[in-house]
Amino acid sequence: MTDAARTAPVEPPAGPPSGPPPDFSSDFASDWARLAAGACLSGELEAGGEHVTLFLDLPAVPASLAGRRLHLCLGETGLMAVPLRAGPTASGAPQFGPLRLTLADALRHAGAPPRLRTEGLPPLPPGRLAGAALGAMARADEAGFLARAARREALGADPRLAGLAARAAYRALPGFAARAAALTLLVRAVLARDLARLTAEDHAEARWLRAEGRVVLAEGRALLEGTATPEPPALRWMLALGSALGMLCLCQDDMGEARACFGAAAMHAARLHLVPEAALDLVHACLMEGLLLGLEGEGEAARKVLERGVRALEPGVTARNLMDELAALDELILLGRMAQQCFLALARLGLLEARATPRYDPRMQIDPRHFAPPVPRLLAAGLCPRLADGLSNLRAARP
Repeated sequence: MTDAARTAPVEPPAGPPSGPPPDFSSDFASDWARLAAGACLSGELEAGGEHVTLFLDLPAVPASLAGRRLHLCLGETGLMAVPLRAGPTASGAPQFGPLRLTLADALRHAGAPPRLRTEGLPPLPPGRLAGAALGAMARADEAGFLARAARREALGADPRLAGLAARAAYRALPGFAARAAALTLLVRAVLARDLARLTAEDHAEARWLRAEGRVVLAEGRALLEGTATPEPPALRWMLALGSALGMLCLCQDDMGEARACFGAAAMHAARLHLVPEAALDLVHACLMEGLLLGLEGEGEAARKVLERGVRALEPGVTARNLMDELAALDELILLGRMAQQCFLALARLGLLEARATPRYDPRMQIDPRHFAPPVPRLLAAGLCPRLADGLSNLRAARP
C-alpha cells in the first residue's frame, strides 16, 4: 500500500445517499460509469479469522465528480463514504480502507451485491472484485454452486470462507435446490465442530438453521409432492437437508423435530433411483426415523421406515455405474453397513416378520459407529441422553 493510500480519508459508515433521484441523462453519468468500471473492491479474511478487511481502489477521479462523496454499500447497507478528489494521487490510484467487518457482519451481508453510490447518479457495481473473502461473499452462479456442492467442494478448505460462500448462496439464489444445498452445507459445518464443546453462539446458530430449515423443508415437501417426476437436484438436496437437520435437532435434544426432519427425507425412498448419489442421506434418514419411532413405541410405523432403509441398498448400488465411479465404492460400503443397521434395528425392536430361518446372527448388535459420522460423536458428547439410553436398552434386549 502506498503512503497516499494509507492516509486516504474514510468517513464513518453511512447509509445510502439521499437527495434527488438518479439522473441517468446527466452529463456526469459517463464519467461516473468509467469511475465505477475502473474501481476494484478487495476483501480478505484476516489471519485470526474473525474479521474481513475491505479496500477500495479507484482510478483517477474525473474533475466532474470532484467534491462528491462516494458511498460503498453491500445491498442497501452503507459501509463507508469517501470524498472524491480530482486526478490521481502522487503515488497512483487512491486506496480507501481498511474497512474491517466482523465475521458475523460479513455473514449477515454475504450475498448482498456491492454497489458504489453517489448523489444524483445511478448505483453501479465496482468493475472488479478481488480477494478470497469477497469472492466467497459475492452472489454465486446457481448452476456452478450446485455443481460444487454436489462434489462437496462448495465449503472449501477454510470453514470461515466456506460459511460465507454458503450464506451468500442461501441469501441470493432463488431456486429451492440451491437454497436447500446451501442450508445443508451450513448445517454440516456445525455438525463437523467439536460437539462436546459447542458454545452458546453455536447453539444460537443451530436454532437459526433449524428455523430456516423448517421453512425450506415445507417448501420442498410441497414442491416434490406436487410432481410425479421431480427435478433430481431438488430431490437430492431435500434428502440431504432432512437428514442433516435431523442430526442438528438431536444435538439440541429435540427428538420430536428430529423425527420430522428425518421423515421429510425418508418418505422419498421410492424415488432413490432418480438420485442414487443421495443413498447415504436417505438410508441414514430411514435408520434414524425408524429408531426414533421404535423407541417411542410406534412399532408398525418404525417397521415400514426401517424396511425402506434396508431395501434402499439395492437401488443405491444398481443405479450407479461403478466402473465410472470407483470413488463411490467406499461410500457404498458405508451404505451397506448402514442398511445392515436398519435390519438389526428391526430385529432388536422385535419387528422382523416371522421366518422359518432368520438369516442373521442374533448376537450382532446395533453399532453407532456404522451410523452417519456425527452420531457417535453426538452420543459421546451427551447431547441427546434419551437417544443414548434408548440405544443402550436396544443393545441389551434379546432379539
